[in-house]
Amino acid sequence: MKKGLRRSKQYSGVSLIEVLITMVIIGVVMILVSITLTTMIRTSIISTSRTATREESEFILELLRKTIRNSNTEDLRIYNVGGRAYNNTTGMTIDSSLTGYESTVTDGVSGTEIHFRPVGYGKWICVGFFPDYSDNTRGYVLKSVRQDLETSSDCFNSATSEYSQNTILLNSEDVDVNSLSLVFFPTYDENYLLTIDLDMEPIHWIANSDSIKPNYFKQTVVSTQKLTWED
Repeated sequence: MKKGLRRSKQYSGVSLIEVLITMVIIGVVMILVSITLTTMIRTSIISTSRTATREESEFILELLRKTIRNSNTEDLRIYNVGGRAYNNTTGMTIDSSLTGYESTVTDGVSGTEIHFRPVGYGKWICVGFFPDYSDNTRGYVLKSVRQDLETSSDCFNSATSEYSQNTILLNSEDVDVNSLSLVFFPTYDENYLLTIDLDMEPIHWIANSDSIKPNYFKQTVVSTQKLTWED
């Protein structure tokens, strides 16, 4: 009679230590991937914000350069305006103790708003800086076109009928304007030399990145080109 042989069954598996090591490795990989993706997103946002701010500042300054260059000094006025703010939600200006339109600034004194009429162009062009009506840390640059400008304060007066049709916002909602400064100096040939300083920064910025200053400051110099005839 044959005796039955018993075969012992062996089970293969992984130990708890091996499971823990695997989980640690997976966790480290996921952390590295997360850090890489976060860095890429931060870099993309910073690059996009800087590009948008730079392009908008160059657009505003180029607009001023082209139009001021073709203007006569008799049709160029600079004001240092106070007491007028802008509501970005309604697109309307709000006045409170309005000042600065009584007289133009003298040479060497900075202003925040300029009115000028290019040669051969029957309309007045106005460009000015106004703070936000509810947040003084934010600002906007507006442009308006008027056929007649007997009253200087009417150029950006939202109560007038021409305001909504002829006034536009030059900076987008993603870019904040800190300041716009305009200074003129008379030259020997009866022209004006203007220096324009524009300080802007992006609205959407990465927190905890104070080491990289987001402000974009740009200055340009432009001169009127009045023609003089000598006898």
